[in-house]
Amino acid sequence: RMKIYEAFLTHEARFAHTALRLFSVLEDELLRLKSKQSPLPPAFELLQPVDPGAYLFKTPPIAFWDAYFEFTRVAGVHCLEYVVHTAVDFIRKHDFCTSAWLLSPFPQLKPLVILLCWPEFEGDVESRQSLLDTLWKSYTQEIGRDPTKTGDQLVDYWVGVLNYRR
Repeated sequence: RMKIYEAFLTHEARFAHTALRLFSVLEDELLRLKSKQSPLPPAFELLQPVDPGAYLFKTPPIAFWDAYFEFTRVAGVHCLEYVVHTAVDFIRKHDFCTSAWLLSPFPQLKPLVILLCWPEFEGDVESRQSLLDTLWKSYTQEIGRDPTKTGDQLVDYWVGVLNYRR
C-alpha cells in the first residue's frame, strides 16, 4: 500500500494526483464493503486471543489501531462512540460474546457499557449475570491474572452493588 502511495506522490505527471484521489476513493469503498460483511470492523481480525473463553486478548498491535482508525475515518464515526453504541446494540440482542470481543481493546469502556445496558435487563437476573460474567473482571481477578494491570476498586464496588440490587 505504501509503495503505491509513494509511486503516485513521486510521479511528475499532471494526472498523478487524480489517480491518487481515485485510488484513495477505491480503497475507502473496499473498506466499506468489507465492513458490511462482518458484524465487527475488519481491524478486529488482527486481535490475538490469549484465552478465547475468557475474552482475554494480547495488547492490540499497531496494525490494529491503524486499521481501526482507518475504519472510523471511512465510516465517519467517532472511535469511542462507535464502540459504545455497537457494544450496547450487541448486548441488547443478547450477543455478549461479540460485545466482549469489540470491547477488548477498550477495557475502560466496559463499566460504561454495563451501566448503559443494566436497565435493559430489569427483572432478568440470568441476563444480568451473563452480562457481568462476560464483560466484567473484578479488581482482584484482574490483578491476580496480571499484576501489571490496574483495576478500579470504586467501579468494582458499584458493579457489585448493581449486581445485588436486581
